[in-house]
Amino acid sequence: IQNSMSTTNVEITIPPGVHEGDNIRYPKLVNGQDLIVTYRIKPDSVWQLEGLNLISDIMIDIWDLVVGTELKVRDPIGNEYAIKVPPETQPGAILRVRGRGYPGRALPTDRSIQPAGDLLIRLHAKITTPVNPEIVAAIQKSRGL
Repeated sequence: IQNSMSTTNVEITIPPGVHEGDNIRYPKLVNGQDLIVTYRIKPDSVWQLEGLNLISDIMIDIWDLVVGTELKVRDPIGNEYAIKVPPETQPGAILRVRGRGYPGRALPTDRSIQPAGDLLIRLHAKITTPVNPEIVAAIQKSRGL
């Protein structure tokens, strides 16, 4: 905090579930005066915030969608999750890790805490090239080509 006379360092606690533009009042923190902090949240390069859910688009090999696989996904604070992709999953499917999204916040109306959002992983298919000729032949045969 700076004014014309001096600089004062203060330590604050950021409450869970703070949103972009929230103003939080810290009473009597600086020389007996309230400190009001307006929060700005830096966007993440992988995760987007939608409500309390964190959503990420992930490219996955088409064959992993066909036969199933397990993905390793890291959330914005570095926690790793193993997520099963079931066999025959369609491109664009969304997988959910419940309760691991953005933290809920205390609701002033009833003093309860909102539950945290979810991690949502939207799967997009990619074809690794070159495609094995045996796979191409098997697909052609199954289609009567």
